[in-house]
Amino acid sequence: MKVSRIALFLAIGLASAAFATVGRAEPISTLYSTGAGLALGTSDPNWKVTYSTTGTGGFGGSGTVNAIVVAPVIDLGGHSWVNPPSGSQWITAFGNSKGQAENPVLNGTFNYTTTFTLAAGVVDQAMITGKVSSDDQITAVYLNGKLISNAITPTPTPDQGYTKLYPLSITSGFQAGTNTLTFDTLNTHYGTEGFVASLQGTVPEPASLALLGIGSLGAVRLVRRSRKAVTA
Repeated sequence: MKVSRIALFLAIGLASAAFATVGRAEPISTLYSTGAGLALGTSDPNWKVTYSTTGTGGFGGSGTVNAIVVAPVIDLGGHSWVNPPSGSQWITAFGNSKGQAENPVLNGTFNYTTTFTLAAGVVDQAMITGKVSSDDQITAVYLNGKLISNAITPTPTPDQGYTKLYPLSITSGFQAGTNTLTFDTLNTHYGTEGFVASLQGTVPEPASLALLGIGSLGAVRLVRRSRKAVTA
């Protein structure tokens, strides 16, 4: 009878732990998509652009600025920047107050960076998914200064691949406190440049973490009790 009860409670404890690991999640509240909730032509306080260009006769040079929210651009070939997913907008280093991307922009690197915070207890189970695109190309993704290989499919994205969105998935590299997420991009065709990211970050709910701990602890104690009962 004791053995059957122990087995029952052990099963309940393990089930509670398993439920917690696949249970409810909540969003990372400090992670923002590009241009989220902002008007065209305004500065995005959540995203900065560090740029370095070569040549003369256009917008460029080197520096770090807050990104500007702009409308999708149609290039000389009639190809438009992909429509941004709901809740996100295109941003650029060089945009005007009317929400238009400046043209021409010199070729070079344009690295888009945002930050967000995480509590210590959720770092191992944090995740970021979403969709991204760039004029002209995304070459790499870094989280806290470390390269996240294959975060975007494909990496790098195709040159002049701004007519499509590309899936993003990050499941490692997080840390407690402030996290820094950077997308390295290239402008390659001496025209407009821009970047869009629709991001969804998730962490376990506190209740799920508590349930995981209770379930795991209960399972361990029951195993110990069962061993003592057998030796007795």
